[in-house]
Amino acid sequence: MVMAANPTMTLDRAVIEQSRRTYRDAPPAAAPVDKARVLAHLQTQLALLEASREVAHGDA
Repeated sequence: MVMAANPTMTLDRAVIEQSRRTYRDAPPAAAPVDKARVLAHLQTQLALLEASREVAHGDA
């Protein structure tokens, strides 16, 4: 572990350093996000939610 290499390092600091290494060494996302598809999906979901709310509350 990191603390063995530096006996003055606190446990908190060791955890922070390990976290940074883990994040830095993590592989990139598997596929890029298609923002247009995500936006279209969210707009559809919002429209369905609004329609559901109108039906539930009797709004017209």
